[in-house]
Amino acid sequence: MLFRSALASLLAGDGHEVTLLYTYVGEGKPVCGDRPWSHWVETLAQEGIELAHIAHEGPHRAWRQAAWTVMEFLGARDFDIVYFNEHLGGGYYAQLARREGLPEFRRQTHCVITHGSIDWIFDINDRYVEFISDVEWMGLERRSFELADVVISPSAYLLREYERRGWRLPARTYRQPYPVIRKAAVDWN
Repeated sequence: MLFRSALASLLAGDGHEVTLLYTYVGEGKPVCGDRPWSHWVETLAQEGIELAHIAHEGPHRAWRQAAWTVMEFLGARDFDIVYFNEHLGGGYYAQLARREGLPEFRRQTHCVITHGSIDWIFDINDRYVEFISDVEWMGLERRSFELADVVISPSAYLLREYERRGWRLPARTYRQPYPVIRKAAVDWN
């Protein structure tokens, strides 16, 4: 199942151009549950939100390759502000490109909204790393977070947990609850 962001809905409702980039893609196809991809594209279009997905041909667990295709997508389009979450580390290469001053990324501001890193999830669920790709995943998430221009977290607890794990919080790190939409613009059922 695909979930929309309240922030995306608020921005689109205020007249901003909004693109949601779906990154959970394997073998070239979005992994989106029991409904076809076209359903989600059409549903979000009703709110004025463009839904795109990365052109990722590898397996869905190829986090580094997926992050690279995110960078390619963002570099080919003209975005002012890009929001990532740290989960899956999809912003890693785009944030490196911005940090290195690549022209396509200079105007972009990269914000990370915390969601919950796999390291934290494994810890609270008393689980161990199962795949070597999980270690790669952990590194991409952490560096994506640390390279952000701005970090926004709905939880002071999660920021403290990341600091406890040795993560460096960017200078512009804020605690801000998620926006709440009182009335849904679209029936999601």
